[in-house]
Amino acid sequence: MPYIPEVNRRNLQNGARSPKNAGELAFVIYDDALRYIGPNLTFLKCATVMGALICVALELYRRVIAPYEDRKREENGDV
Repeated sequence: MPYIPEVNRRNLQNGARSPKNAGELAFVIYDDALRYIGPNLTFLKCATVMGALICVALELYRRVIAPYEDRKREENGDV
């Protein structure tokens, strides 16, 4: 995990500000996953988090990244 100053972690955790870089985004996602899992670690909770992360990545690609790549291919030509 990226090393983020304590004050920045607190601000990210309480929603005082949004992530400003990849490390902070990773921290927010990781922190949310840990809060979901809570103190009672189980295989089901771990599998649920992993599945949700995979689904989020696929949905982000399908809805945001692929259309962006299609537009850029139209603008600049295919590889």
